[in-house]
Amino acid sequence: MQRNERTINPEGYRAYYRAYMKKRFAEKPEVWERQKETTRQWRARQSPETRRLRARRHNLQSQYGLSLEQYDALLTTQGGVCAICQQPPPRTHKTSVLEVDHNHETGEIRGLLCHICNQGMIAVDRREGWLENARKYAER
Repeated sequence: MQRNERTINPEGYRAYYRAYMKKRFAEKPEVWERQKETTRQWRARQSPETRRLRARRHNLQSQYGLSLEQYDALLTTQGGVCAICQQPPPRTHKTSVLEVDHNHETGEIRGLLCHICNQGMIAVDRREGWLENARKYAER
């Protein structure tokens, strides 16, 4: 598999790499043990904040194609608050950050929402008539 295949077909590359590593580790189990130990040592040297930031960067990039800097710029343009309710993210939520809202059909990023508003948007996007039904329910 060519090196530029990673960017052209990342899923195909991952499958190829997994198969390669599975074969390699089956042939030499000591390589697998050495790899696990190296990973454990590396993780032990990383602070929890560094690991959290690395995971945040990875998730933003892999799920939405956003860098942390682009996320911060979007957050600044929204004034640090949810695009719908205009409230800062609640501190009770596990991460206390605003979630990236995007169109699930096109992948287009619409803005940053608090967890509650994001859940509402998911219901609106996925269930036909949900908003009207919710409005009728609230008027009872």
